[in-house]
Amino acid sequence: MTRKFVLSFAASAALAAPLALGPPAHADTPAVTLTDVQITPTTVSMDAPDLTYRGRVVDADGAPVANQRLCGRTPDGICSGVVVSGADGRFDFTKRLFSNYRTVSMRDGDAAVALLNSPLAPVGTTRITVTRQDTRVTIAPPVTTPVGRAGTVTGRLERHATDGRWVGIARERVALRAYDRRAGRTVELGDAITEADGGYAAEITVPAATSWTAQFYGIVWTDGTGIAQPYRHSNATVWPQATQYDTTLTGFTLSPKPAGAGGPLRASVQLRRADGTPAPQAYVGVSYSADNRTWRRVGADLTDARGRIDLTLSADKSGYWRAEFDGDESHRATSPTAPQYVQVKTRTAFASFNAAPEPVRKGATLTVSGRLNRHQGAWYPAGRGAKVTIAFRPDGSTAWTTVGTTTTADRGSFRKSFKASRSGTWRASYAGSTTYLGATSGGDHVQVGTKTAFTSFNASPEPVRKGGRLTAAGRLTRHLGSWQPASGATVRIQFKPAGSSTWTTLGTAKTGKKGTFARSFTATKDGTWRAVYAGSTTYLPSTGKTDYVDVR
Repeated sequence: MTRKFVLSFAASAALAAPLALGPPAHADTPAVTLTDVQITPTTVSMDAPDLTYRGRVVDADGAPVANQRLCGRTPDGICSGVVVSGADGRFDFTKRLFSNYRTVSMRDGDAAVALLNSPLAPVGTTRITVTRQDTRVTIAPPVTTPVGRAGTVTGRLERHATDGRWVGIARERVALRAYDRRAGRTVELGDAITEADGGYAAEITVPAATSWTAQFYGIVWTDGTGIAQPYRHSNATVWPQATQYDTTLTGFTLSPKPAGAGGPLRASVQLRRADGTPAPQAYVGVSYSADNRTWRRVGADLTDARGRIDLTLSADKSGYWRAEFDGDESHRATSPTAPQYVQVKTRTAFASFNAAPEPVRKGATLTVSGRLNRHQGAWYPAGRGAKVTIAFRPDGSTAWTTVGTTTTADRGSFRKSFKASRSGTWRASYAGSTTYLGATSGGDHVQVGTKTAFTSFNASPEPVRKGGRLTAAGRLTRHLGSWQPASGATVRIQFKPAGSSTWTTLGTAKTGKKGTFARSFTATKDGTWRAVYAGSTTYLPSTGKTDYVDVR
């Protein structure tokens, strides 16, 4: 059915821009009519994207009107593509609908014809419906490129045409993302815009990833509003080889050097990623070679949170050692560390060491003795001729001083005498040889001075009345060839209340010519009493027996 619309405009007026509708026509301008308006087809797709607009422009008497400017409005509401009516008043033109990631005219909506410079609504409104096509998208991630380096994600977006072929879609947006199941993290990689053949290529910084996804939404977002395109949504996810970090082994250390045969050899190394971060939970091994050509793995462990391993290995023979990493799902293999040579020698140890007597009088003879052993499957005496160095460290010092040397006898034993001069610690050491490792004994502390002793001590009376007088008395002696009275010495009188573990000095007393002393106190509570001599540079300290007193 032909629909007829009559509207007026000034034929002689200047024409406005194609998309502008002008002011009302003057009253004396002739009326024109749009008639026989048709817009076809009513159903479109990307294989049939053209809309055809037909009709006539006539005056009030039905006579054709030529040279009238018209435009065709598409379903997106845009009126463009200006045409002019012919001599017979007819117009017949075609407009191609389109779709891309920025805007879309091929969508469900109304199409119409409009006379330019007319205040009236467009004419011939026709509902246009879009047939949406299936799509498919592919993705090829740069899985062989190490994490943190530049890589390219490629793929292709296609639509399923009406003839059954898959055809590339140009100028559309494909969203890219990666997922790392090891860390439970998604990384948004941004969008790629397809080329004329539907292919895309996006430059990215390669993330740690175990799967990759390309997604085409089939929607254009304009001013926050989603507009459906002539395509259906599609996505693709691939699970190729996980991306990996480049790695390097650093800080490889071995100790001790040289090592003792059959003894421990401690190996440490760190595995780091190319970005400088540690590589945790990765198996790093240590290998041994006698000739620096044929290698044998002798130990391995998982790296800790710092990317480190610390192994304790057994050193059996001299040879070369290196750290190795063969790679795993997250990390690429790296070159072994530079080989390190470790000489292995027979272990030695001091089975015993002693400095005696203890204590010793100043100027008297002090003798150190001991035995040196070697480990040859088991511990055996070192034998004759091993040089042993004797060192001394006086009280209050941190420095050791060599005071003499000696050699071992048949059973590895040794002995050396010195003149005692100061209190301090003694020890023996063996420097080792091309075959044997060195060893150092434990220290033995010896006090130098004249011995002292309390021959008697008593706190009385027992029991004693609370607030009453209590006297602590006793006798201090010194050993000067024989035990003799220690006159002129200061003795501290100490008390420990019942139920306590703390001694408190309550006073002091001086010894007389016979070494005796006495000091009186006020009795206040039950407890234990004792006498203490602190010693001097000449005399050694001593503590007397205790005496418990009941206070009533």
